[in-house]
Amino acid sequence: MTRSFCGEHHMGLLSWPKLLCIMQLCTTAAVASAMRGDQVLYIDTTGSFSSRRAAAIYNTLNSRLQDKRSLTDVLQSIHVNRVHTVHDALAVLDAQALSMQGLASQNAVCQPKLLIVDSVSALITPILGAGGTQQSHGHALMSALGRLLKYMAACYTVAILCTNHMVGSSTNPRPALGESWKIQPHTRLQLIRPDVGDDRFAVLSASASNACNQQATFQLT
Repeated sequence: MTRSFCGEHHMGLLSWPKLLCIMQLCTTAAVASAMRGDQVLYIDTTGSFSSRRAAAIYNTLNSRLQDKRSLTDVLQSIHVNRVHTVHDALAVLDAQALSMQGLASQNAVCQPKLLIVDSVSALITPILGAGGTQQSHGHALMSALGRLLKYMAACYTVAILCTNHMVGSSTNPRPALGESWKIQPHTRLQLIRPDVGDDRFAVLSASASNACNQQATFQLT
């Protein structure tokens, strides 16, 4: 799912009102990518990443594969950075961009193929809600974060998956962070859970390369 949704050179955005679903999907994307032999950089802004949960997802996915990597190898391929401010995230990404620049010149297999930021809104919302000069500064930092992520996607052939949350009423939900962030991702996927049933819906709300409003059902296990 991650490669088809984000794609190389692209940044994708998941929006969902329930943080548990987002965390589960991000962890699944990280584990699935690592099981293919990829290196994954996971920027965790809410402290939600769990190696125990990743191991459970590994056990579920592992039964479907013929060429299998060990759980230890998979977990060692997921490099988790826990950050609490947008400044911390920018510092981690700057350092990673410099590292990837060196790895790209060597064509190294250890270069990350997937970069996850879960979640962008947890970093940006506190500084956008302050008003005045701080709000303007928050918008500038949000734009800087978006530009850096798109630069990394374009220059280092890495798929980037970011998450956001939904705001507004149940009848009129909308992605948080407003129009300034809305234009940053190449692809936006909105996740919807109806009031009844176990099925969730993933709706393609924006895409640089595919027709919008396509949807698919999925379940969390």
